[in-house]
Amino acid sequence: MGNVWDANIAIDAAMAARLIEHQFPKVGLKRINLLSVSRDNAAFLVNEALVFRFPRRQIVVDLIERKVRLLPLIGQSVGDTALAGGGAYALQNAVLF
Repeated sequence: MGNVWDANIAIDAAMAARLIEHQFPKVGLKRINLLSVSRDNAAFLVNEALVFRFPRRQIVVDLIERKVRLLPLIGQSVGDTALAGGGAYALQNAVLF
């Protein structure tokens, strides 16, 4: 049995591409590059414009599901349409983790 902080979900660029193409076909995936890997997530830059984050541990999956449920409620209450749609803001040239 591994440590609780060890990743238990394997994600690489090929799997990320398959998931993105299946769930978001309108993205028109042309290029995918690994952007960053942390203990909790792997982030991929798609078409030089979009970032997709994938959880590497089950506890993170649970937290993302909670976030997806709560962000629209928060966004509606503060009048923020990006949050109301469950999205996030894109930042240029920012290192977030």
